Amino acid sequence: MLLSPPLYHRALFEPVQWYSRLAPQIKPFLRRSLTVNGRKVPRYAARGRLLKAGRDFLERNLRYYSNQCMIAELNVYLCNRGLEIVDPRLALSQKKALNFLNIGMGLAPYRGSKTAHGWEWPFGRHYTVVTRAGLTRELGFVGTYGEIQNWAAGCGRPGKPPP
Repeated sequence: MLLSPPLYHRALFEPVQWYSRLAPQIKPFLRRSLTVNGRKVPRYAARGRLLKAGRDFLERNLRYYSNQCMIAELNVYLCNRGLEIVDPRLALSQKKALNFLNIGMGLAPYRGSKTAHGWEWPFGRHYTVVTRAGLTRELGFVGTYGEIQNWAAGCGRPGKPPP
């Protein structure tokens, strides 16, 4: 199943990075209101709903291919990072959020997508998207993409606090 728009999109990734670095400076801007369906809504509330909807969508539509898994799991983490800033009540704990990065890197078992009954665990509870030898898996087979190293670096970067 192909999703549109792509799971990785600069419009999602860059604003979250920007917020995480500039949170103190942008809080007054986020308190301003905008009009949505004839109602005044604080920007932080609108952004919080957007980030939560993005995170929830990604959790329900996670991927099996290693590069897509890394991208989706990274974006779940980034949506949650944005929620920590604009609406902490909607954010997952840091431990739960970091687990998405661990899954994308093959450091934790791949759970599949979230369903109404919990995680689907399509390949069992011990399957990881990266083998112990550091090889990626594509639907259960060892494979590789040239971009994996870039995504692996991307998954490692956001877990660190901003400078």
